[in-house]
Amino acid sequence: MLFVLLRFAQIVITNVNAPIINIFIAKIVPHIIECISLYILARVIQYFLIRRAWENSHHWKYDFCVETIEKGLLISTSGEESKIQWSMFTHYRETNNLFLLYFSSNYYNLFPKRAFENQEVNQFRDLLRQNIQQIK
Repeated sequence: MLFVLLRFAQIVITNVNAPIINIFIAKIVPHIIECISLYILARVIQYFLIRRAWENSHHWKYDFCVETIEKGLLISTSGEESKIQWSMFTHYRETNNLFLLYFSSNYYNLFPKRAFENQEVNQFRDLLRQNIQQIK
């Protein structure tokens, strides 16, 4: 966005006699459209990369069990067991169908709400609120 504003200032300075709206439409709008297009393209690519990672991952295709313990979560599958302390999570996000517990901005564990009973969803949400910062 800063690039667009600097480019606009440069165009205005070099085209002093041209009306500002004509300069804006002819010179700046294409750059704005370009920025929006690049953002949309990045989001689409991100979606397909996540989907590909999911399809190629054997780790998440096994059933796993999550237990809450005093200091965090105990996650176990048929082949491994992990204890994750609450302090390891930077924040969490809740969607209509998922709880996402983040280790960083791009690395998280996801927990489908369909795996919980109704009361368990509320209990898990309360536990998250007590121990991890929520990002909306």
